[in-house]
Amino acid sequence: MIFMAKNTPKTRTIDFLQKKGISIFNAEKMCGLSRGYLGTGGVMGSDKIAMIKNKFPDYDVNYIVTGKQDSRESELEFYKEAFEKAREEIDCQKKQIDALNKIIKISNN
Repeated sequence: MIFMAKNTPKTRTIDFLQKKGISIFNAEKMCGLSRGYLGTGGVMGSDKIAMIKNKFPDYDVNYIVTGKQDSRESELEFYKEAFEKAREEIDCQKKQIDALNKIIKISNN
């Protein structure tokens, strides 16, 4: 078994794919990479990064290479997550309101 260093272009790429719900195997296949390429240690060449970028336009090459995310992107990601959590909470509250309205309707009959 090969142990990869943490926080490398390959590990950041794997994290990117996992967040998108794409398996490493499928991503390698989609991008034309050799099977097992992302799971092995070693340096990730710019040609491979370009192959992935061609298939995934939201693949942040700057972050993949440097490990530093644009602060605006970090902030945007924070707000996206907060918005999604708020939307989930609103959906939950709507269900609770619907349930209470049914109880009120039943008790008024």
